[in-house]
Amino acid sequence: MVGVCGFLLQNDRTLPHERQMQLASLFYRTVFQLSKAQPPLKGWREKLAAAGIPHALLKGAVLQALYPVPELRLCGDADFFVPPAFLPQLKALLSTEDVRLLHEDETVIYIYAAPLHLEFHTTLLPDAATDSPALAAYFGDAAAHMTGDALCRDFDPEFHFVYLLSHQMRHFQTDCAGIRTFMDLAVFLQHFPDAASESRLRETGLFDYAAGALALTAHWFGVPSPFSVTVSDADADAVAAYILSVGLFARKQNTAAAKVEKQMHSAFPRLRTLWRALFPTREDLEKDARYGALAKKCLPAAYTKRFFTALFTRRGHMRDTARNIVTAADDAKERVRMQKLLHLNGGNAHEG
Repeated sequence: MVGVCGFLLQNDRTLPHERQMQLASLFYRTVFQLSKAQPPLKGWREKLAAAGIPHALLKGAVLQALYPVPELRLCGDADFFVPPAFLPQLKALLSTEDVRLLHEDETVIYIYAAPLHLEFHTTLLPDAATDSPALAAYFGDAAAHMTGDALCRDFDPEFHFVYLLSHQMRHFQTDCAGIRTFMDLAVFLQHFPDAASESRLRETGLFDYAAGALALTAHWFGVPSPFSVTVSDADADAVAAYILSVGLFARKQNTAAAKVEKQMHSAFPRLRTLWRALFPTREDLEKDARYGALAKKCLPAAYTKRFFTALFTRRGHMRDTARNIVTAADDAKERVRMQKLLHLNGGNAHEG
């Protein structure tokens, strides 16, 4: 935990004040959320067991208990795995409960059961087509890796660790993983130093990525990696800067700005109506029977203003378009560079 706090403190000075306040708010909010969330989650495990449905928790609900200070691990929702053979019993149970269905497809049922958001997964590879056949086969046999009680089950550490690595890798291939996912790996390794063997990771095609990710985890949090792969200070700092700029903690949620944006959006129709009245186009005038009379009353200044407004708007659009193209290219290059550092398409980490 010293490493986790140290990393946040080291980067605290470089974060904008607003981001610091968001992180502080996040921490104190989770203190209250944890006390409210635990009893209902236990109750849901009891309901599933009473209905004869074997299940196991994944990700946050499991990791939270491993943290020395559980409040440091926010759980947006609780993830359950239920073997697909028990899907009819699960649906029957949910139909009798006071819950709100948020999403359902062939892989997951997502509900809100106040005060919890719950995800029931019947498969752990919703996008199996993008994964290696070996990894798809490994996760496809998830029920075989459940241990413990006959109904309230757990996944064995190796399976859960491989799942965490796969989940983090998928985030880097799409949007961006947050620094919290590296904290999760560090805390998991503290409890299970030999969570995944090199042979298992090579078999599932995850070894190259895992070696880079765990090298970063060791670099930042001081939790030894089981593999002899290291990462340079420069590369680690580059990944940290990338995560803090586009990762989990960098996603701005400003309700005040959203409120103003909504107000402006509702005002736009009125502004457009006023604009058309003040500066009518020739097409608008030709639709009016009084066109001849109105044309004499239209001041040259109005059309002059329309000309320059249109001119500078076009210039502005051209500049914005060019700027967006440059930014998109830079973002793409940065993303590729980060993926290379993490062995997603080649790598710069090296054997130590």
